[in-house]
Amino acid sequence: GPNTEMNVHSDSFFKTLHLVVNALDNVEARRYIDGRCVSNQRPLLDSGTTGPKGHVQVILPFKTETYSDQRDGNGEDVIPYCTLKSFPARIEHTIQWARDKFESFMVHKPSTYSKFWSINGQPSQIAEKLERNESIQGIVTVAKVLDNIPHTWKDCVRIARVKFEKYFNHKARQLLDAFPLDATLSDGSLFWSSPKRPPSPLQFNIRNEMCIVRNSIPSIVADVLVPVYSKSDKEIIVDESVKKEEVKKVETRIEKYSQDIITFIRSSGASEKTELVPVLYAHTFEKDDDENGHIDFITAASSNSTTKFVRYHNISLQRLETVYKFLKNLRATVYGIEVVDRLKTKRIAGKIVPAIATTTAAVAGLVSAELIKIVSEMPIDGYRNAFINLAIPLVVLSEPGAASKTAITDDISYTSWDRWDVKGNESFTLSQFIQWFKDNYKLTATAVMHGVKIVYMSVMPGHTKKINQTMKKLLRVQSIVESVELTVSFEDRYGESVTTPPIRYYLY
Repeated sequence: GPNTEMNVHSDSFFKTLHLVVNALDNVEARRYIDGRCVSNQRPLLDSGTTGPKGHVQVILPFKTETYSDQRDGNGEDVIPYCTLKSFPARIEHTIQWARDKFESFMVHKPSTYSKFWSINGQPSQIAEKLERNESIQGIVTVAKVLDNIPHTWKDCVRIARVKFEKYFNHKARQLLDAFPLDATLSDGSLFWSSPKRPPSPLQFNIRNEMCIVRNSIPSIVADVLVPVYSKSDKEIIVDESVKKEEVKKVETRIEKYSQDIITFIRSSGASEKTELVPVLYAHTFEKDDDENGHIDFITAASSNSTTKFVRYHNISLQRLETVYKFLKNLRATVYGIEVVDRLKTKRIAGKIVPAIATTTAAVAGLVSAELIKIVSEMPIDGYRNAFINLAIPLVVLSEPGAASKTAITDDISYTSWDRWDVKGNESFTLSQFIQWFKDNYKLTATAVMHGVKIVYMSVMPGHTKKINQTMKKLLRVQSIVESVELTVSFEDRYGESVTTPPIRYYLY
């Protein structure tokens, strides 16, 4: 993946390959490998199976369309936001709810937190910006994380106890306050009718093995101050057509959270010592590692707070094995949904479709046939994409689609395989970089981006001063990096924006 591009699966690695053969289990991974093969102009044989179904796609540089050129849906059913949030009816809903919590706690929040401290300067500079009321992305998330960071195992348990009350008692009570069991719709029918299931708030009980599994925990939770339940006027979405992005967020007073961060920086000594800022680590969901606790998290569908802070601070997840053993499907219990074991949870959360040996064998044979054709350098009309469904049975062979062309001007076009390479050197300036496109394609570069970093933007004040600076100085990449992918915006001679192939700049 992206983490290995620098030192393992680099462009130099791909250049040593004659072709790549894929057998991946998700669309995101397929598109990533497809992108690397396109970027390095290497043939790719993409294949896969789903039960009795299987496919093989032949992808050849400059001759065929790429995997990413096909924008078909992934065939997955999208669970409505209101169902996940408030009205689960099946175990798949509670597992997806836990999966979303995992992404929020383990990926989004720690990533936002780490990015906040890495791109906004030293802690002292951040404090000065906040004191000037400058807008910085991630203020609310960072302030809340700092307010909840534990320092001991006992702190983790205390936080988990509060989260238990929030997710499995208070949330259910809020729903029942908004929609009592005898609530009716406009047509007189009961609100809580199939498929909606009314929740039953869970009462925390230290004698219940679902709540307590360690002898040391009762003495810790006995001293926890659990927030008292109070009614909320927050709107509960019931319309299945409403997406999460469309839900109005409650306005927050940024000033309070900004002041919390300033207070932390000043009081902790982080202004002088940046190492005093707590470090968080994002953890991408991985279903196939039984030691990382990820599937245990989903199975529990509960102790996300404990898991979250344990992972943040590198406390061993093995200390939670007995907790995970019993903390299973608490959200399902709230809604009276039949619980499932860890194996089925892994299959649902990981979107695993059981493999069929005959399908795998058939696809392997079809891939081998196309592999021989590539090695033999057969003409393009000899290759075949394949789709099979052994349950019908059905075998469909077709010629690979041609690489489609996109016109830039009347005499310039490109395909997904094309790339514009700009050869630079130590003294190559931004002005020379811009002039290269004028000389070769009669296009004017108006903006240059390296990842999320703005290298140059013609409309921004002060950026004209960068024109005579070297590209090496502006890009600030590691000395071992030979080339970088740049995103460049262009205008033609009429001042109209145009799309172009990717730009690769060689520093040496």
